[in-house]
Amino acid sequence: MRHSLTSDIFDSNAAQRGGTRIVFVSAVQSLDRESGGSFQRDVWNYRSVGIEAPLIVTWRFNPLFALTASPFLRAYWIRAWHDKAIGVVDTSGKVTTLTDSQAILQWSPVLSAGLGVAAAFDLGAVQLSPGVAVELVTKPGPNATTHFIFQPGISVGTRF
Repeated sequence: MRHSLTSDIFDSNAAQRGGTRIVFVSAVQSLDRESGGSFQRDVWNYRSVGIEAPLIVTWRFNPLFALTASPFLRAYWIRAWHDKAIGVVDTSGKVTTLTDSQAILQWSPVLSAGLGVAAAFDLGAVQLSPGVAVELVTKPGPNATTHFIFQPGISVGTRF
């Protein structure tokens, strides 16, 4: 007797894929603000490296509609730091820095698990894919609590 991850109704139209991937992210964001002769520059830096293990199951109901579900596990380490400079702007527009500060989160482990679900609609030249992901994630840092994250989204594409 054969046992499948999906029911026999969907066997001919279902595909399952699993695996792991290494993920690296690096981001920098800078924000300058000026008001009433005061100036503040904030620079956020973020680095992460980790491993992700998704299982992707897709059911194609007909040529125009499909559903995908993807449970996943993630384990990664992040490092983040925030540089802040506060100063004054003189009448010539020159900025004089009065204080510099930096807050650092050293390499910290983060664990998460979740489920992503999406539908795919093929509307000829346009393809729409609304979806949602829910995730339980530990926040980095000592004594951080676990949080629930809800991430809705939509993807719009065209055929080439």
